Amino acid sequence: MASNLSEDNANADASSPSQSQNILKLKDDGNELYVAKDYVSAIAKYTEAIELDGSNALVWANRAACRLAVKEYEEALADAMKATDLDPTYSKAWARRAAAHEALRQYSESKVMWEKALEALPSGPDLSQTDKRLKTQYEANIKAMNVAIGREGKAATVTSAEFSQLAPGAVEVQKDSGNLPWEVARSMLEDLSTRNDPNSSEWTAGMEGLKELKTQFQENGQQVSVGKLGVIDMFTSAIMRDTRIFRISEEDFLIKFFDQLQLERKQWKAWPGNTDLEVIKREALERLEKEGRETVRLALNIAVRWVSFLPSCDGANILKRPSSSCVCSEWIMSGFLSTRIEPDFEVAIDHLQRALDVINWGREVWKDVPRKERGVIFTTTFKRGIWNMLLSATLQAHVSISTKNASEPKDDLEAKSKERELLENINKHASGILKDLEEDSLDPKEFDGPLDPGFRWSFFDNIRGNAFACTGYYHVQLAEANKADQDKFYLHMLTASKCYYKAAGGFSEDDYNHTWYLSCAFEYMVPIGPPTGLVLEVLEKIRVSEPKSKSLWFREPGMAREDQAKAYERLKVIEDRVKELIRDGKMKTDEKFDFGKVQEGLGRLASS
Repeated sequence: MASNLSEDNANADASSPSQSQNILKLKDDGNELYVAKDYVSAIAKYTEAIELDGSNALVWANRAACRLAVKEYEEALADAMKATDLDPTYSKAWARRAAAHEALRQYSESKVMWEKALEALPSGPDLSQTDKRLKTQYEANIKAMNVAIGREGKAATVTSAEFSQLAPGAVEVQKDSGNLPWEVARSMLEDLSTRNDPNSSEWTAGMEGLKELKTQFQENGQQVSVGKLGVIDMFTSAIMRDTRIFRISEEDFLIKFFDQLQLERKQWKAWPGNTDLEVIKREALERLEKEGRETVRLALNIAVRWVSFLPSCDGANILKRPSSSCVCSEWIMSGFLSTRIEPDFEVAIDHLQRALDVINWGREVWKDVPRKERGVIFTTTFKRGIWNMLLSATLQAHVSISTKNASEPKDDLEAKSKERELLENINKHASGILKDLEEDSLDPKEFDGPLDPGFRWSFFDNIRGNAFACTGYYHVQLAEANKADQDKFYLHMLTASKCYYKAAGGFSEDDYNHTWYLSCAFEYMVPIGPPTGLVLEVLEKIRVSEPKSKSLWFREPGMAREDQAKAYERLKVIEDRVKELIRDGKMKTDEKFDFGKVQEGLGRLASS
C-alpha cells in the first residue's frame, strides 16, 4: 500500500518545485526513516514539515502511512482525509484512507475509498508500470472488501433486499413506488401538497441536489467538483424529522453523498471528520476573530450534521469526527448511518454525542448572540433532535449487546458492565429529554417563518413518545432483573406499561408506533392485573388504530412485519373474548383483570 514513499516524493517534487529546501529535507528524512521502519521518528519529521507548510497533500499521506504502520488507525484516517481534501487526484491518499478504514473494520467505507483510489489513477492504455501495479492492487482490494462485507461482486451501496437484512423493519426501498407513507398520505389528503410535507420534501430535495453534482477538469488538469450547496442540510433535516424517511433510491447514493460532503466541506472550510473536539472548539473561536461568525457557523453546521447521519460511511464512513455547522452535519449523518448500514452502535453513539457536545458548547459560548446569527444548529429543537437520535442509538446498542450476552454461556464481566452502563444511559437520556420538553414551549418567535404542520410532531410529540418508550424499555429490563422480588417486579412492570401508554400518545393514530406502543402497554400491564376496564380500553385503541397505520405505512411489500400482524390479530381475538366474558357476567370492568379466564376461552375456541 505505502511501501514506496520515494515514488510519492518524486511526484510531489514535480508538481511543486517551489517547496522550500527545509521542507524537502524534512520530507526526505521522513522517507528514509520510514524505509528503515523507524515510524515514530518518521512521524516526527513529517509533523515538522506540516507545521511549516500544511498544504502539501503528500506529506499528510506519508504521515498517514507511518501511523498505519504503528496501528494509530484513527489518526491515520484523519491524515489521509486531509490529504484527499488537499488533492482529490492523489490516488495513494485515497488508498491510505481505504487502508485505515479496513484496519478499523469499516469494510464498506474501505471499499468506497479503494474505488476512489482507482478512479484517481490515470486512464487509458499507456499506463506506467507503477500505475498498472497500483491498478491491480486497488482492484484486488475492492474484491477483498466485497468478500469482507459478504457481498462479493455486488455494488458498494445497499439495495432494498440487502438493507432489510442489515436493518430489519427499516423503511427502505430501492425506488419510489407510490406506496411510500408520504406518497400515500399525499393521495389521501390533497392539501398536503400545499403544506410542504416535511417528511418527503427535504429528502427528495436532497436527492435532486445530488444529481447536480458534476466533476470537471480545469486547464491545469486538476479535478474539481461543481454542484449545489446545502444538500447535506436537506438530508439531515429530513432524518431529524423522522429517521424512517431514509431510503437508498440510487445505486451510487453513498458515493455521491460522500462527494457532496467533500464539496461542502471544502467550500465552508470545515474541519475533517476526525478532528479532536477540543481542537474544533479552540479553532472555532480563533476563526471567529479572523473570519467572522458566518464562516464558523457554516463550518460547524456541516461537521455536526454529517457525523450524526453517517455513523459508518465515508462514502460509507466518515463517521468518526467533524467542524461547527459543517462539523455538526457530518457527525449527525455519520451517527445515523452507523445504526443502519453494517451497524456499529459504539461509533454511532460517539458521533452523536460529539455533535451534542459541540452544540451544547456553542449554545453556552454564544448564548447572548441572536438566534439568526448563531444558526439553526444551536436552537433548542435541533439540539433535542440530535439528543433523540443519541437516545435511539443507545437503545439499539443495549438491545444488541444484551442479545449477544444472553446467547453466550460464558460470563463476560466487561460485556455485562457495558450492558448495565448502556441501560443507565438510556434512562439518563430519556429523563433529560422529557425534562427538556417540559421546560420548552413552542415559541414561533424562535423561528424565521411560519412552522409547517409536522414541526410539532417531529420535535415535540414524537420525541416525547420515543423518550417514554425508552423509559418503558428501561423498566422492563429492571423488572426482568428483579423477578425474584415480587414488589420490585410489580413496580417496574406497572411503570413500564404506563410509559408505553404515554409513548403511544406521542404519535398520531395512523402512525404504526402508536399501535405498537399500545400493544407494549397491554403486554406489560397484564402480569400486574390492572382493572379489566383499562385493559379493554387499550385493546379497543389498538383495534381502531391498527388499520389506519396499516393503510398508510404497510402498503409497500416487505414493510409490514409478519410477527406484528399476527400479534394484532391475536389482540383482536382477546378483546372479543373479554367482551364476551363481561356480557356473561364472568368479568367486571372494575375488577382485577384475570388473563387466565381469557386464556381458557381462547383454548376452547382453538380446539373447536
